[in-house]
Amino acid sequence: MTSYDGIIARVVPGAEFHQNRYARELDARVRPGCRWLDVGAGSRLHRGWLGTAPDALAARAQWVIGCDLEPSGLAANPVLTAAEIADATRLPHPDGSFDLVTANMVLEHVPNAAPMFTEVARVLAPGGQFAFVTPHLGHPAVRLMSMIPRGTRSAFAHMTDSRANADIFPTHYAVNTPDVVRRCAAAAGLRVDCLEVFFSYPVFRTPAAAVWLEALWIRAMMGSGLGARVGSNLVGVLQKD
Repeated sequence: MTSYDGIIARVVPGAEFHQNRYARELDARVRPGCRWLDVGAGSRLHRGWLGTAPDALAARAQWVIGCDLEPSGLAANPVLTAAEIADATRLPHPDGSFDLVTANMVLEHVPNAAPMFTEVARVLAPGGQFAFVTPHLGHPAVRLMSMIPRGTRSAFAHMTDSRANADIFPTHYAVNTPDVVRRCAAAAGLRVDCLEVFFSYPVFRTPAAAVWLEALWIRAMMGSGLGARVGSNLVGVLQKD
C-alpha cells in the first residue's frame, strides 16, 4: 500500500498542510520588534516544514511570551522569551501589551470562546492582530468528533492520526465556524482581516484505505468548489483598530 505522504502526493497535491498554511500567515504578520503573545503555546510556534522556521520568526520579535495550562510543553519550547501558566480567558497582562497574539490549534479546546476573544482584544495594542488556525466544524470528521461523547474522543483521535494520549486534550468546538468567529470578533471589537476555510491533509492517517477514501473525497470537494463549506481547517487574522 502507498504511504500516507505518497497518497497525498498522488491524489491531492494541491492540499496545504494546515501548519504550513499557518506558518505562511505568521510570516506575513510577525513584524520586526513586535511584542508577541502565543496562547496555548505548547512546545512549538508551528509544526510546518515550509516557510519561515519558528526560531527565525521569534528572532524578529522584541520578545515572545508563551502561555499555556500545560507546563511540560512550555518547558520544551526553545524560542520563548518567557513562559507562564495562564488561562486564555484570564490573561495576566495589562491592556494594550501586545502587537500580536497567536493561537495554534487552540480555539477548539476553549469551552466558551467569547471571553477569550474579549481578553485577546483587551491585551492587544491598537492596530494589533490576532492570528489563529483551528479545525473547521463543517468538515465531516470534525463534526463527528464534536458529536461523539467527550470520553471517547481521545480514542477516536488516536485511531485517526496515531497521536499519543499525552498530546490529546479535551475539545469543545465552540467557535469553529466562520459565522461564530465573526460574531465573537464583533462582540470583542475586532475586525476580520482574513478568515479562510481550506483543506489540509487527510484527517485519517490509518488505515491506508481510509486515507485513500478521504483523499479522493478531498479532491472531489476541491474540484467542485465546496472547499469553503467543508474544508478541514479555518485560519484567521483579526485586527484591533
